[in-house]
Amino acid sequence: MAVFSAYNFGCRLNQAELSSWIREFKNRGFIYSPKKDNIDFLIVHTCTLTRRADSEIRRLIRHLKREKPNLKIIVAGCMVHTHREFFKKNNVDLILDNNEKNDLVDKTIKYFNLQSDIPTVKQGKYLSRGFLKIADGCNYGCTYCIIPYVRGKAVSISEDRIENNLKSLIEKGYREIVITGVNIAFYKMEEGIKNGFLNLLKRLVKVRGDFYLRLTSLDPRLMNDKLVDFLINEDKIASHFHISIQNGSEKVLKRMGRWVPIKKYYEILEKLNKKRDVLLSADYIVGFSGEDDVEFEKGRKFLENSQLNYLHIFRFSPRGGTPAAKMKHPPQRIAKERYDILKEFHRKRYGDFISSKIGKELRAILISKNRALTENYINTKISFSTQESGDIVNVKIIKEENLRAVGEIL
Repeated sequence: MAVFSAYNFGCRLNQAELSSWIREFKNRGFIYSPKKDNIDFLIVHTCTLTRRADSEIRRLIRHLKREKPNLKIIVAGCMVHTHREFFKKNNVDLILDNNEKNDLVDKTIKYFNLQSDIPTVKQGKYLSRGFLKIADGCNYGCTYCIIPYVRGKAVSISEDRIENNLKSLIEKGYREIVITGVNIAFYKMEEGIKNGFLNLLKRLVKVRGDFYLRLTSLDPRLMNDKLVDFLINEDKIASHFHISIQNGSEKVLKRMGRWVPIKKYYEILEKLNKKRDVLLSADYIVGFSGEDDVEFEKGRKFLENSQLNYLHIFRFSPRGGTPAAKMKHPPQRIAKERYDILKEFHRKRYGDFISSKIGKELRAILISKNRALTENYINTKISFSTQESGDIVNVKIIKEENLRAVGEIL
């Protein structure tokens, strides 16, 4: 039976899709190997959100074709929409964009004439955490974002299918389930259902089992009081919320096409901060079009006055075909200086957050034999554990060490 491996680039939605393909291949009897040696075929799930992602993927494909010319390669996802000719010129075997990838497993088996059979041995999980896709696409038009062009309009998966997929993940032993989608809080809104995401969460937390749900990329424009109250009071919702804030200057946000009163940001973060031991993280773009020293300073002050503990900071990367690509933006040198300032802010905030949890007992998932990820997103080094990767454990934080925690399993 064929052995395969995979690379994932980009968001947790990509991880969810790749996890689904890997599970289906394994169910058909194929053997997944995390190592890239001695494999028969390789899946590369691509991202084109930034120039850096494009560059890394191009470099990987060239390297694979040079070092392993006989390896069968399947490329799928967002970058196919913008770089199909590159993949053709580099002799990628099977190329599937977002409109073609839904039947990736069947297409791969047919294209390479692979033999599929019922597995004879039990195979381990691809990842220690499960990924639950609830929707795809986006109906917004942020001026910098290429995702609506490559993933299309918002489409929500049915509640019945999502619940069944959640039950399947739990049966396979996953205890932390990450809910993914381009804009998860928009769930069912394309159908005119205002509280679709809240209704879905209320249904999912009733599923039997020892698990919790981690939420990613929450859009503050779609977070009302009912949703926030549910999130902070439901025990099966992890004490970590990742918010798509993007910037702290109202003028910059307006040019981004996602204007939000900064007052609303503060209000949402203050409410979410009431959840026990919660970590509040956010995406933040620096060096966007029109960001001068005044606007950067406004954003920096917002961050300092906010209750955010963790930042994913990105330097603005113009994407061809988007309105922002035509705007004038700060030189890369200045953007890099501003990035470094905010990176230092992040290090201080996150380090202080970890230190504030010393002596506390936190729910966590085992990522490996000597590493755990707490419910509130603290990467924790532990003594060697005999428990299975993916198990829920209780960890006591002992100290902070270079933006990681050192802890012990109780």
